[in-house]
Amino acid sequence: MCKFKKMFKRHYIREIQKYGVTIN
Repeated sequence: MCKFKKMFKRHYIREIQKYGVTIN
């Protein structure tokens, strides 16, 4: 479950970067 969560977070951050938004 932890691995999946990390992967999801990574993908989410990548999507956000696409829009030019940064979330810490």
